[in-house]
Amino acid sequence: MIINIGGNIRRCRTELHLTQEQLAYELGVSSQAVSRWETGATYPDILLLPVIADFFHLTLDELVGREKELSLKERSAFFEEVKSIRRTSGTEAAVKKYRELLKKYPNDEYLLFGLSNELYHIYKSTKDALIKKELYLLSDRLSQSQRPGLQCAASRLLIILLCEDGKTAEAEQLVINLPSFVCGRELMATYLYEGKQQMACYQFLLSQFMGQINKYLKKLTTLPKENNHWSDFINGANEMNAYLRKIQENQTDTHS
Repeated sequence: MIINIGGNIRRCRTELHLTQEQLAYELGVSSQAVSRWETGATYPDILLLPVIADFFHLTLDELVGREKELSLKERSAFFEEVKSIRRTSGTEAAVKKYRELLKKYPNDEYLLFGLSNELYHIYKSTKDALIKKELYLLSDRLSQSQRPGLQCAASRLLIILLCEDGKTAEAEQLVINLPSFVCGRELMATYLYEGKQQMACYQFLLSQFMGQINKYLKKLTTLPKENNHWSDFINGANEMNAYLRKIQENQTDTHS
């Protein structure tokens, strides 16, 4: 069970294209009160809840976000079903399946995130403006999630969309607010910059990855030998070496 009054107020307000000040005027409260509700710092007065629900044409349960989420077992089974539907009937059929279940669980963040992933796959090939608008709404909503993994993933999608639209200042602020390497701050920074700055981001990422890879390889040498399938890994490492040699050759040509 989740309680998401602030998130629902924010979502409904933005869908109506209202500012916090405009909503505050309609409800007879201060804009600071609306801001505190939306960030989860405080909740609206209990006597005000029916007024807010009526304003947005919601039931109290819908406003509070008191819908039961899918259990882990139910969610896993659903994701497997969607995967099968995608394989046999395509991504649009998978989107339809998500939308059907979201009618029953409109605040299940994992379902919303799954829907955004499916929509993004369609958008990459179609560049459909309506899908893009929905992706903005979904990623903006999930970027406010209290679940760090979902929050980071949604923020990354929002950064990509903003960069695509040339809104680099907004994207840069999101990048700055991302936790460092674990959440991909340096990775997303590569979308913002060009030239030397972009190269510096890539170099930092490679240094982080190489450090981790070396640490894991060192541990593997101490383990008993097993009949593991390492051929793909070794081929990938050889390919990586080829790229590194190419970079070195380019650097040599630049300085010669």
